[in-house]
Amino acid sequence: MTLLLMERHELPLVSFHVIVRAAPVADPAGEEGLASLTAELLRKGTQTRSAGQFSAQLDFVGGQFNTNVAADYANVSTEVMKTGAALAPRTGRLDSMFGGLW
Repeated sequence: MTLLLMERHELPLVSFHVIVRAAPVADPAGEEGLASLTAELLRKGTQTRSAGQFSAQLDFVGGQFNTNVAADYANVSTEVMKTGAALAPRTGRLDSMFGGLW
């Protein structure tokens, strides 16, 4: 894993972008569309938080959460105001996917 960090303390903003080698070209035979479906489902809630709660909490902290699947990679990005940063990792499945990173 490669981690790039750019700190700009004058901005009250926390953002991250996760890019992984998971895309339509890597979907198993017979499971075409798996990468796109997985990216889409990240916004649909978790076992403890509905999609509505997810969106409401992001809106409350002025946050954005986006997914994108290209031909050879998938991207997940989040951006929140610094005051809402403690909440951001708990708003979706990223906490379980990358639990030890926060």
